[in-house]
Amino acid sequence: MIGEDEPLTPDKQPWYGAMTAEQDVAKAVRHLVTGIGEITRRVTPLYLVARVAADGDPEAARVMAFHGRWAAEGFRQMLELLRAKAGLRPGLSLQRATDLLLLFVGADVYHVLVGVDGWSHEEWTDWAVSTAAEQIFGRYRAESGFPIRGGRFSPASRRRDHDATQAGHRHKG
Repeated sequence: MIGEDEPLTPDKQPWYGAMTAEQDVAKAVRHLVTGIGEITRRVTPLYLVARVAADGDPEAARVMAFHGRWAAEGFRQMLELLRAKAGLRPGLSLQRATDLLLLFVGADVYHVLVGVDGWSHEEWTDWAVSTAAEQIFGRYRAESGFPIRGGRFSPASRRRDHDATQAGHRHKG
């Protein structure tokens, strides 16, 4: 996960510095998701191809497993920085928080929400920030100040779904 403009590791990227400097955990999560989100946007197509290759190629599977462990360690380290700002949600271990963060900002969920369901990258970012802040730190959407714009249950998506359904009914008829 190296930056697009300069080949810097995440801890050398401007968003990482902003995340560590921000005292409010919800705002720090926004910096993290925004930075990781740009990486996720770029690597998701490659990840999907590599995942298919790993199903039939032991070497590709080994590389994917190595990358998964490397990413998990990086995310765990970021969560350790964040939990110094606000503790994890009661009963949530650091390992489970790492698993959740990997899920929320990972390529699989990104692909489904953006690539399949048609969310914009910005809608995904808002959702991932809100979800991570709530599920990992117990900071609810109303407190975080980051409402979800659009998305599957937004008025805009309901209109799209309604219009698509109506179009389907007209064609059956």
